[in-house]
Amino acid sequence: MKRLISIFILIAVNLFQVPAISQVSSGRIRYSVNVDAFVSRVKKNNEAKKISRKSNFETIAEEMHRIKFNLLFKDSKSVFLRESSLALDNSERAFQMAVAFADRGTYYTDIKTRKLLIYREYKGEVILVDSNIKDIDWELTTEQKKIADFNCYKAVSQVETSIGKLPIIAWYTPEIPVSFGPTDYSGTLPGLILELHTNEISFTCEEINLNQNNIIIEWPNTDSAITLEEYEKMNEDLAKSFQRN
Repeated sequence: MKRLISIFILIAVNLFQVPAISQVSSGRIRYSVNVDAFVSRVKKNNEAKKISRKSNFETIAEEMHRIKFNLLFKDSKSVFLRESSLALDNSERAFQMAVAFADRGTYYTDIKTRKLLIYREYKGEVILVDSNIKDIDWELTTEQKKIADFNCYKAVSQVETSIGKLPIIAWYTPEIPVSFGPTDYSGTLPGLILELHTNEISFTCEEINLNQNNIIIEWPNTDSAITLEEYEKMNEDLAKSFQRN
């Protein structure tokens, strides 16, 4: 109960202290991406095991600067997807590895209905996964910094991984009072997420365009969609087949 009260007070203080942009109905946010923190953990682990060769993740990290993502939103709906880009001839394999690591699908979110749809690749085919916006136990802090001239606040959570709990850090701005963000983090914070650090990938806003008249969110037809549970079961079965072979 105390936690809920403190979160409410923090949000109220933010709203009174920070002049929000009124009537934000649509927007296009461009994000750069990096995996520096993840690669640093991999290198540290390799050093502990006395592995001196350069890992594939270090090669991937060098190509990440060429990968960009766009968040488009209008009213209660958003879509988050990677920009199309061409690889240079001498780095095509490394670039494709970087794309495969960074691009986990195209995310459609409706924060009004709490619905989340994700287009993902599975065995060379694109499938639609029907899910819901996840609940995240954020700790909203008073720590601030500027991103793209907007005052942002730090929110912290955790995720369980094979090596234990790792932090998730989001920087959101109440100055843009829409609850959207990268990947499946829309609908979780009281303001637009301009920077997000997951256990593997970091997204940083580099361009903001608000109230764009030409934004259209084409909501997918879910007739052929599968549930998140079915998708996870398919991946488990695929992993077991690899282990047998």
